[in-house]
Amino acid sequence: MNKKTALAVLLLMTIAWTAVAAGDEDVLRPSGSPTERHISGAGARASRQMILGFEGGINYSMFSQTLTRTGFMLPDSPENVLESGTGISPYFGITADFPIVKSVGLQIRALYDAKKVGREISAAADGTNDFSFEIVNVPLTSKYTLDMTNLTTAFALRVDLTPSVFITAGPMAQFTVGDVKRNDEVRITKADSFYFRVDYDNVPGKYSSIGRETNKAVSMLLPNQYATDSGRVYSAARFGLEFGLGAKLDIGRNLWLVPQVRYQFMLSPLYDPFQAFDGSRMLTNQPSLIEFSNPKLHSLQFGLALWFGI
Repeated sequence: MNKKTALAVLLLMTIAWTAVAAGDEDVLRPSGSPTERHISGAGARASRQMILGFEGGINYSMFSQTLTRTGFMLPDSPENVLESGTGISPYFGITADFPIVKSVGLQIRALYDAKKVGREISAAADGTNDFSFEIVNVPLTSKYTLDMTNLTTAFALRVDLTPSVFITAGPMAQFTVGDVKRNDEVRITKADSFYFRVDYDNVPGKYSSIGRETNKAVSMLLPNQYATDSGRVYSAARFGLEFGLGAKLDIGRNLWLVPQVRYQFMLSPLYDPFQAFDGSRMLTNQPSLIEFSNPKLHSLQFGLALWFGI
């Protein structure tokens, strides 16, 4: 268990302990404190009844993975774009909240949860001049975008910090709906001087840029005779922990507007490790074998919900 996972589990246990403590009766003041006896209806009613709600918002998603090289490090390789990525995408869904004891409840959530991340970097590769056949450094840009849609389910313990402010924490699962799509592009920034001789399908020509859409996790550069692995399919199901903070704003009897922020911390990788040969410096004989491992896709969710007390 790594440090991030251990910290997340510790936080979850702390919140669970807080929930138990919050359910104990104050024997010195069985009717509650003066503040509790005079609070507005927002938190008081919401903590005592079952709630159904609709919500929507945006994901700020953060992708990262480890690129472990054997051989030359190649800090300007087009492959390095795959180390990380970020992006914004929508989500929406439904929530049910069941009271357990005073100030504590259980939330069950189902979301249509889209994820989109991408990145672009400046890179370089070996090339040759058509006239002198001298090996030269060719400047490039390397970029990708990754799109996926998930059905996300979550079970969260809700603890009211105040009559109107609450925190949540619990396990979650994401199930991929449809194909995961990754779009890649490598472009020569001095297109008047250099060109690619083949595209991603190995079709000969003179290309200032090459691009593709793929449904697998693969290396950025096109396959060649040095390829050691064909990549990996994306996991159909992933599991993690979710932590949230929200506020209940009373807008009517048994009706609340609820702004929320949640962090989805994924424990499962996006795909299994694989290896690929980096051919960007073949002409200058700088071989580098890359292992792509520990790919994770975490998200911050910023949303607004409408809750109905029933």
